[in-house]
Amino acid sequence: MQSRKRKDSDNMGMCRRYLLPSFEQTVNEFSDPSSLSVIEFGFQDIDRDSGYDETVIYPVTHFRDLFKGRFKSLRTIDICGGDGVEAIDLSIIMEESNSADIITDYGTLEHIGTDLGSQYNAWINAHRLLKTGGVVIHAVPLRGKWDGHCKWYYTVEFFEKFKNCGYEILRLGTTWQGLVYCKMRKIEDKPFMTLKEFSQGLGYPRKVLIDCGAWAGDSVNIFRAAIPNISEYEIVMFEPNPELFKLFNGNPKYNNCRKIEAAVSNKSGIQKLWGCVSNGWSLGSTLEKSKADWDGIGETDYLEVPTVNLSEFIMENFFVDDYIILKLDIDGSEYDVLENLLESGAIAYIKKLYCEFHDRWMSPEFMKKKTNLIEKLVAIGITPEFWG
Repeated sequence: MQSRKRKDSDNMGMCRRYLLPSFEQTVNEFSDPSSLSVIEFGFQDIDRDSGYDETVIYPVTHFRDLFKGRFKSLRTIDICGGDGVEAIDLSIIMEESNSADIITDYGTLEHIGTDLGSQYNAWINAHRLLKTGGVVIHAVPLRGKWDGHCKWYYTVEFFEKFKNCGYEILRLGTTWQGLVYCKMRKIEDKPFMTLKEFSQGLGYPRKVLIDCGAWAGDSVNIFRAAIPNISEYEIVMFEPNPELFKLFNGNPKYNNCRKIEAAVSNKSGIQKLWGCVSNGWSLGSTLEKSKADWDGIGETDYLEVPTVNLSEFIMENFFVDDYIILKLDIDGSEYDVLENLLESGAIAYIKKLYCEFHDRWMSPEFMKKKTNLIEKLVAIGITPEFWG
């Protein structure tokens, strides 16, 4: 999420020599500037050392004060808040859309999100807030420059991808200060790029934790305590049991996790989840009918739930060079899921595997299946660590 405390080093400032004239030019390209709705990302200072026009002594030090009263509306969004500033966390998807004719991002979005998902959300918000026909101006740090300034850095190639999202690039290049400057107009209301395309554009191999069988968030809590750099991970939580899902879905602790109310399987669709009607908090609800029979679960004790083919999900959303930790605690379905990961090749995406095989609570033939699966995994360099 965004930093809660603004530091002087965080703000690159609004350079009078370059960014102010560029903004003025953009405003004047609209037929009636007084009708414009403008959103400023970050409470921007005016850099008084940049010499835009040394004959002018500005009576104010902030962008919004300089342009106050010129537009229909001028809003500042900055999580730090302040007088007249909207304290909105851009790392969380906003419901608002189509609100701005002009958006300025002079050194703000690069500070948002310690994980890729939160950074992605910030760019989705910028995309959704801009009206069709509107213009957005980004001045953000170039990869390889501004060392230690922020987590996220950008390239010209990253902004080229916006052409596929309905944008016309008006100006794009790098500056002597080590910035990527991009001015673009939204000419068509198209969906934003996928998370996979976004990651590829940034050029960042992702760190990912996929938690299958999230229960009430317990395993995510364990990983957070055990992995020192867990804040760098994108976390995906799968849980099909609706009673358990709602325990973490509304919990702020998991705001930056991707939460999916579905069971992982070797196929996508609708399947019966056994053992969660008579006991909604069941630890042992399962898609595996043989386990349900072994546990003596009644023939009417099930819910129909959506399922996601985990192999397809992984290959559609991630790259093979991403660092993915997979945890499987899915009450008997791990056998079908692991076989499918092996057959599809998606297992190559997994760098570390934690698994509860549940063979203690299943019919004896599953012991042999477990042994065979472990042998196949070890043969390709994956030694599962036992979960449970």
